[in-house]
Amino acid sequence: METAKYTVLRVRKTTRDLLKLVSVFSHESMVETIDRLARQELARLQKEQEKPDAALHKEEKGGS
Repeated sequence: METAKYTVLRVRKTTRDLLKLVSVFSHESMVETIDRLARQELARLQKEQEKPDAALHKEEKGGS
């Protein structure tokens, strides 16, 4: 059985409080919440990178 590996993560107290609230409302541990939020943000950023830039295409078509 593989043991989970942890590290110390420094966050502002206000951020910790927000994460705690998210954890309570989502019925997750703080570790699960941080992991889920990080994965969601990474997926969002990767999806954003795949989208063609709308402004760039507008300029290419001669629009202003």
